Parts: sequence; C-alpha cells; structure tokens
Amino acid sequence: MFTQLFKTEILNNKNLNINLNINAEKIFQLQNFIDFILNFKIEEGLIDINSTKFSWNKYLDFEILDSLLYVNNNNLILDGRLIVNFANDKEFFKFLQTSRNQRPKLKKLELNFIYNFDQQVMDFNNIMINHQISQTVNNFFKKIILKKDNLQNKIYIKKILKQAIAAYVG
Repeated sequence: MFTQLFKTEILNNKNLNINLNINAEKIFQLQNFIDFILNFKIEEGLIDINSTKFSWNKYLDFEILDSLLYVNNNNLILDGRLIVNFANDKEFFKFLQTSRNQRPKLKKLELNFIYNFDQQVMDFNNIMINHQISQTVNNFFKKIILKKDNLQNKIYIKKILKQAIAAYVG
C-alpha cells in the first residue's frame, strides 16, 4: 500500500514539507531489532529517512544517512548509506557461530545500499570496514543479491555474513 502511494509521486511536491518521527522500543515482527527511531522527511519534494536508527540485540547499532526515496522505471527505490557500529562484536560472532580464528576486530562498517521495493532486491557497494575499503568484501557482495525470501531466512543471512567475514579475513 505505501509502495503504491510513493510510486504515484503525489508527495514529490516542492510545496510539501513533512517531518515524521516514530520511536519504538521493539517491533513485533522484528523481535531482535530494538530502539527504533524512524525519521521520515519530505522537503521540497524530496523524500528521505536520514538519521533513522535502530539496534540489533544491543550488539550492533545502525544508522541510515544520505538516503533518498524515488521512483525509477516504475520501481520504488531507496538509496542510502548505512553505518553499523559494533557495540559488542563478540556476541555478534557468537550469534554467527564463527570460529575464533575467523573473528577480526570489528568496530565500524559503512556501506552504500540500493533497495528496490518492487523487485525486493538489495544491492550493497562501497563497503568500508574499520574506515578502510575492503575490496574482497566488495567483490563478494557483487555476487550476492538479497531477495525477500532470503532476507527472511536467518540461516541464509548467517551464511552470507560468515562468508563475507571469511572473505575479509582472507
């Protein structure tokens, strides 16, 4: 329903300005995500969710920046930058069940993303780990296309994250 509303581009009006802030401690269907702060803004016809923040089990803190919601070839696209701060990388590795020799010290992950709501496909690029570009991880994610069915599958996500970490460690 929201996808169709945004695709009409009725909200892309230079005279329309909206600021909407939603705070939630937990989201029912996403139980591991907590402290959700959605900042939705329309300013002079441009729609973004900059400064949206959430945490995953107090292990990872996420922030979305430089975002833009737009229609391209009749597809609704969210383009932005994601910053992930590792509050507790040890617990993150335990969740992934990563062997101890495959556990690099992770502090910060930055990446650009493009999410196509209609095709339900996500693309990642310009991945930086601890403030350094990781070409091996960037190459790894060029081969990965996350679709709706896979995004909802925890085992698949764990497998991809473990393979990305293995690519980073070498």
